[in-house]
Amino acid sequence: LSVGLWHMARNPLQYSWLVLLMVLVTGLGVLATTVGGTLDASQRDRVQYRTAADIRVAGVPGDLARGTEALKRRYSEISGVTAVSMVLRERGTVGSSGRGAPFEMIGLETQEVPFMSWYREDFSDRTLASLMQTLRTGALIDPLVIPDGATALGLYASPEGAYANMFVWMIVEDADGLLTTVTLGRIGPPGWRAMRAEIPDRARPPLRLVSVQIYEPAFGPTGTAGAVSFDDLHAVVGGGEGGGGTLVVLEDFEARMTWVPLAASELATNSLSSDSSAPYAGSRSARFEFGKDTDRGIRGFYHSPTGGPVPVVASDTLATAAGVGVGDELIVGVDGRLVPVRLADTVRYFPTADPGRGGYMLADLDSLLRHLRMVSPTARVIPNELLITHAPGAGDAVVESLISMVGRAAPVRIYSRDEGLDAVRLDPLVSAGWRAAVIVSVAVIVFTASLGYVTYLLAFAGRSRREMAALRSVGVSARQMLGLLALEHLLIVGIGLGLGTWAGFQMSRLMVSAVAVTEDGSPVLPPFVLVTDWAVLGPLYAALCCFFVAATLALHRSASRLDLHSVAREAGP
Repeated sequence: LSVGLWHMARNPLQYSWLVLLMVLVTGLGVLATTVGGTLDASQRDRVQYRTAADIRVAGVPGDLARGTEALKRRYSEISGVTAVSMVLRERGTVGSSGRGAPFEMIGLETQEVPFMSWYREDFSDRTLASLMQTLRTGALIDPLVIPDGATALGLYASPEGAYANMFVWMIVEDADGLLTTVTLGRIGPPGWRAMRAEIPDRARPPLRLVSVQIYEPAFGPTGTAGAVSFDDLHAVVGGGEGGGGTLVVLEDFEARMTWVPLAASELATNSLSSDSSAPYAGSRSARFEFGKDTDRGIRGFYHSPTGGPVPVVASDTLATAAGVGVGDELIVGVDGRLVPVRLADTVRYFPTADPGRGGYMLADLDSLLRHLRMVSPTARVIPNELLITHAPGAGDAVVESLISMVGRAAPVRIYSRDEGLDAVRLDPLVSAGWRAAVIVSVAVIVFTASLGYVTYLLAFAGRSRREMAALRSVGVSARQMLGLLALEHLLIVGIGLGLGTWAGFQMSRLMVSAVAVTEDGSPVLPPFVLVTDWAVLGPLYAALCCFFVAATLALHRSASRLDLHSVAREAGP
């Protein structure tokens, strides 16, 4: 080893042009096999990111069905469709004033999305399935099911003061996911009082009680502050408002409190607590204290499906802009409604969402819809997008069925993964141009490297003939001579290949970053990932290494056959 290093150190510049040649040809090979593959993969990823599933329909009309489940069934019945997942996409703002940082709220069917949506591992630190599980965390509270045959709902209320302009509502969710308001009337004077009203016939069973609300004609912080105690929320089975039926208690507030105050504003002082001072029945009642803040005149509490704020996953850009971290709770406005949320995690990218335009939040669709509908039960909140998985080969037929169902008029947009990928395959720049460049580059690399290395070996053999003879004359064995040649030449080749590979990747990254942009010059979504065609580059490296090994063995063979006497005579006295 020391002899070999000494030999190389005598004239290191003699290797420089060979190293530069290897760097040049290797960098060219990496550039040719990386740029084309990266652009091809980036185009495919852009299609996958835009569609997420086999087909994505945006701007779905909400008047095609009565509720969410009915809407989903309508699309599931299309021939060739194997799975449908509903999505709600709305604009939101951080805070309750409507002037906070804007973002995009996306509600997902978290149990289905991991099996339908495309996802790349660099989008987040967790897998897609793990992220969706995070959004379902806490959704373990059983709903308050109203018995079949119930004709009326009621409760017992005890206001602290005379609130002449306050009305009590009970909000019911039906089998279609639609909310119905049961108006119990004015809250009345202080003291316990039974309040009861009939359930409207339009509510299709089975029914669930989701919220108790106090309505006061006011806007913002102009309401009346006070407190009201509630006890024994109940349903009447077999009777009406006048009585005559069986009273079934739905909630007596004796156990752990599973109700949460509705968000009125970030500064609202509304609270709900268990009170044992003067219940109507049993040992406890619920005491609801409220301030002047209202959300469209509404205050109250709801049976939270998550046991508290809605768990959300936000883009890291939104979390940074809002100044919040994982575990923080905040209030956001979604389509004019206030929703309490808890940041469960952050992601860098998520299919169909753009983190550069204010960012986005992901939430479980069911939890999000419940919160939105409870604040404004009379307004319809229906998912406006859907992800579709179809059977193999049925993509065109499904798209045609969708067009006949919803049309192509704005705002309806249909994105097909198959159509997008076919367009990428037919792109001449991606498909034909770069493949031809790879073939030409490989031919140039093999020819240039071979010619350059053969020329170097011929020059080396003539220049080092006396040195090899001198080493043999001092007792260097054939094996030692082979090791010396291998160290000298393969080390040079290794340095050339290593530097060339590094330079090739740097050139590839620089070139792709310049051309991987959208039509308006914006960075592509998702960001590109360098993809090298190792099926071409790997065998090329192996062929070059085999050629270098063969040339080294040939050089060793030539050195072993040197006539020492002839070399000595050539050297002269």
